[in-house]
Amino acid sequence: MLMDRESFGDTYAKLGAGQFQNANDLMHWAAIAAVAQGNRCNRVAMVNVSDRSTRDNIVWFVDCENKERVFIEQRQAEDAKQRFDNAASKTEQG
Repeated sequence: MLMDRESFGDTYAKLGAGQFQNANDLMHWAAIAAVAQGNRCNRVAMVNVSDRSTRDNIVWFVDCENKERVFIEQRQAEDAKQRFDNAASKTEQG
């Protein structure tokens, strides 16, 4: 579920408009990054922006069905997007 400014006003104020949008845009990829790390996270139950986030670096926490909590930093989510989004594009084209 994506965040909106009204419901997540504190997060919006902390991150600023650009990073708040990035947090929403990359949330899906943060979940993928958590699962891609191996068998630590078997399946995503919930993902949300962590209090550890700053205007320079978004951090998400990913709660997994096996009760593990994985923290994903912005760079990891961006890497997952590049890696897996490009792979999907190549599959669709090929």
